[in-house]
Parts: sequence; structure tokens; C-alpha cells
Amino acid sequence: MNKSSSAAYTMRLPVVWSDIDANGHVNNKHYNSYCDESIMRIFAAAGIDLNTISSDGIGPVTYKAEYEYLAELKYGDTIEVETVVTFPKMTRAVFDHVIRKSQSDEVVCRARTYGLWVNHRTKKPHRMPAETIARMQNPG
Repeated sequence: MNKSSSAAYTMRLPVVWSDIDANGHVNNKHYNSYCDESIMRIFAAAGIDLNTISSDGIGPVTYKAEYEYLAELKYGDTIEVETVVTFPKMTRAVFDHVIRKSQSDEVVCRARTYGLWVNHRTKKPHRMPAETIARMQNPG
């Protein structure tokens, strides 16, 4: 399996009031949402329709996620999430994320999401088609 990485995919999002916790900064659960949204946008940019694939009982699952929080995000910040995907096996993908404040380019979080392509009926790993991997390595 070719372990080459994809081109970086970048998305921009505002920090909204519902992301903020009692401490006045983004609650850590929202970093997970930012990374998940980036992954879903990569699928969409690559032309992969998860609804169609899901109807066949196949789809992505996150089996592990790691976060390193480096700085706070506050209401009104705008973030950029840069994601690079690597395929260590035909059944797995690793998504490396860097979350930055758009205004200052300050890195606020580094994250890694480990994904598995799975057959939801058998609950076993499923090989990703080579075409899917190729499209995800060069998302639109």
C-alpha cells in the first residue's frame, strides 16, 4: 500500500457562541467537530457520496483521535483547519489536522484522527477502493 500523503485540504470556520464554555473559550469537544467537518468536506471535495456508500453498508468510522491543545480560541475568532490524509493500509486512513487562528496564523491545536473503512453489516474492516484513495489524495 502506498503510504503517500494527500495535498493539504484547508477549510475556514467561524467560532460561534455555542462553541464557548463557562471558561469563555472553545470547549474541547468542538475541536473534534472541527476535525470531523474537515474530514467530511474532504470526502465531498473528492466527490465521494457517503450516503450512497452507506446504503451499501460501507462507511468510515473513527477508532482513535488525539488532540494537543496549544492556545485558546474565543468567540469571534475565525479558524482554518488544514488536513492531510495518509493511507497506511487499504482499510485505514490517518488524518493530520492543524487548527490555526485565521487572524494571526497562530497554531491552536494539532490533532490526529485514525479512521477505518468498515462494513457496517459484518462489523469488519473493508478495503477502500483504490479510486476512492486516489480521489481523497487530491480533493477538489
